[in-house]
Amino acid sequence: MPGGAKQNMGTLGAIGPTEDAFALTPHAANAMPANKGFMVSVGGTMAIRTPKSAADVSITVLAGVVYPIALQYLRIAGTSATGIVGFN
Repeated sequence: MPGGAKQNMGTLGAIGPTEDAFALTPHAANAMPANKGFMVSVGGTMAIRTPKSAADVSITVLAGVVYPIALQYLRIAGTSATGIVGFN
């Protein structure tokens, strides 16, 4: 960057291709492995909490779309989407 300025990369880190893909399994209480985003093979709802959130939220997701949302928790109750794959 000009003048030695640093670019704020936010929670997604450096922009570039994913380095890893892994299954994310909803759970009542366990945290998810570190991730930068996800996609699903069958759309539906997901009950999630992001790393900086204080509460769970429900989102509707479509199959085949890459969502750049880091998941800290993926709750089994309230999640109907399946084939959830996390990216790092």
